[in-house]
Amino acid sequence: PLPNTGQRHHTREHRRIFIVAIMADTSEANGLGGAETMSEPELRETVREYLHRRGYTRAEAALLEEEQSSSSSTVVHSLPELGASVLSPGHASAGQIVSHYSKEETLSPTAAYETAYSALSQWCDNSLEIYRGELCRVLYPLYVHAYLRLVLQDYADDAREFLHRHAGLHPEHVDEIQRLHAIITPAQVHSDPTSQLWRSNRYNLVMTAHGFELLNSFLQQNNSMALLSIMNQYLNIKVLVADQSLSAPLLPTGNVRAAEAAFLEYCGLPPLPSLPDIQSRIDLHKARPVYWGLIKGSLPEKALGGVVADPSLANVGSGPAPPRSLAVDSSASSLSEADQLLLLENARKRVRVTSISPPSICFFTFLNTHDELKCVATSSDASKVAGGFNDSTVRLFNLERNSSNLFNVRAPTAEDWEQYSVTTPFQPQSQYDDPSPIRLLGHSGSVYGMDFSPDGKFLLSASDDTTARLWDLNTNRNLVVYKGHNYPVWDVSFSQLGYYFATASHDRTARLWSTDHVHPLRIFAGHLSDVHCVEFHPNSSYVATGSSDKSVRLWEVQTGECVRVFTGHQAPIYCLAFSPDGRLLASAGEDQVICLWDLGSGRLIQSFRGHSGMVHSLSFSQEGLVLASGGSDRTVRLWDLAEAVKDANERPTGVTVVQKYPSKYQLAAYPTKRTPVYSVQFTRRNLLLASGVFLPDP
Repeated sequence: PLPNTGQRHHTREHRRIFIVAIMADTSEANGLGGAETMSEPELRETVREYLHRRGYTRAEAALLEEEQSSSSSTVVHSLPELGASVLSPGHASAGQIVSHYSKEETLSPTAAYETAYSALSQWCDNSLEIYRGELCRVLYPLYVHAYLRLVLQDYADDAREFLHRHAGLHPEHVDEIQRLHAIITPAQVHSDPTSQLWRSNRYNLVMTAHGFELLNSFLQQNNSMALLSIMNQYLNIKVLVADQSLSAPLLPTGNVRAAEAAFLEYCGLPPLPSLPDIQSRIDLHKARPVYWGLIKGSLPEKALGGVVADPSLANVGSGPAPPRSLAVDSSASSLSEADQLLLLENARKRVRVTSISPPSICFFTFLNTHDELKCVATSSDASKVAGGFNDSTVRLFNLERNSSNLFNVRAPTAEDWEQYSVTTPFQPQSQYDDPSPIRLLGHSGSVYGMDFSPDGKFLLSASDDTTARLWDLNTNRNLVVYKGHNYPVWDVSFSQLGYYFATASHDRTARLWSTDHVHPLRIFAGHLSDVHCVEFHPNSSYVATGSSDKSVRLWEVQTGECVRVFTGHQAPIYCLAFSPDGRLLASAGEDQVICLWDLGSGRLIQSFRGHSGMVHSLSFSQEGLVLASGGSDRTVRLWDLAEAVKDANERPTGVTVVQKYPSKYQLAAYPTKRTPVYSVQFTRRNLLLASGVFLPDP
């Protein structure tokens, strides 16, 4: 039986199938060979006769109406004419969308994105405070997708300029912007994991109804079709629907915690723990004992001759170190006769560094590498300097073979005076050999972290390719590749014993490794964002980590549990340092503040202010009386710890003094000409080694 064609809800596809069935039935009934012998008008006439003969009046009327509508739609209009004809006078915004395409064709893609994004960022910054927060959250996803679209259209130079020009609007996404900087070709856009993550998922945002209306109106009124297309394709904006009366606001405006609770409830997420709950968890961590004392027979204790701290620091902490219950293999820290002689020589030649006797500073400057150099590491005896570069190479400079001749400059002879004229005077030449570095090849991504072993015979490197590698510096070959992280590895650190090491990664974890295992022994999970830096405690029983979540955590190596949480920074943390006696921990980062923590009580002792840029590195002197820091403000600064700890001990418990700029504990500041300081490190003889990359004139 045939279907009831009188139902108007049948689609055109169903009608076409039904017409073919009728056509076949009619052709066979009339003795025709097939439908291919009939023209389109004849076919339609046959179908109408069939419907009329069978009494399908509704189907016949519907078919006639469809023929009339199809015949009247053959007129072709231009895009502006079509937009003007289909829209009523009240649809002004939709008319702008249709008619704008002819205007936007006159702008290049670079100009379209630059003009639209600059106008939007300025408008969001000048908007009312009640809407500024939700409006500014739209800027970052639009910024990323605009850059990726410019790269896809082969505007690499313009895309990089766009990325640099607006990077200052997103300081909380510095790491991700750094990864986007490496995407410069369309092929990389299609293959890079970060790009694929952005392009294959929608960015979720929640906005109030009025805030979304303001944003949409601004983009349409300014003909920002480039940004509107990104919003339609890659953003998932949920508009809060509630009572629109003024007496019932969409979100609480006077209580931040209430606003967060309403947002989480709308998204179906569990509520945040209350502030007392968070504080109770931190207090629980701080209640656990920390064995900050050195292991008997360890390399640091022998190197320091058994005296690890000045008596003025004795009052810091929660009393003497608790008795150790961890079994330590004494053979792991045994020293050869040559090592013992070297430690004795270092102890004999060590210079005591205090507030009245500052250290000597040796600065290593990298030239012509300002766009490529990512990190610098120096061996403890200053015999080797290594640099990690953006081209996935590690470059090793061996200074030991030329240290005796580095400053051995010969005097001019009679032949020299005869050879050189007045206009071309004699240039004293050092007998320093060829300083070209040794290239260590193996990584497939930028190298972000390095560390020498305590004996200087091995080097660890961490890379964007999610791996860490161990290099033998005698043969300059890669020995082991350590795989375990799922995302780029930002930092790596050897333990004081030289057998264990730790890594920090973008996957929000730090991991403990041993050199003879290719898989991690412990995974330290608990941070809410990237773990940027990692540092071993002098007794090798604890690992400290700094993260983008603005916190520092102390982990126990034996159990993998967190035993301390230090909060107080206002920006991501990029460097850590332990005092030689293991009582103090220093941390610093993007907020330009150095925080000094007491491990025993978990409290903040002092905060040092003086840097005007990000702090990249920290290091304690061998006596623990002076702290050195280096940062992007192109200075090396020294801080008086003895005075800072003395003032902290005199304050009542629980009272923290916020120091003004600059801090009174700053001993000295040593500026460079145009060289940001990437690394500072005290040697065993208290020589301060610093390094950085020279920035050319803009």
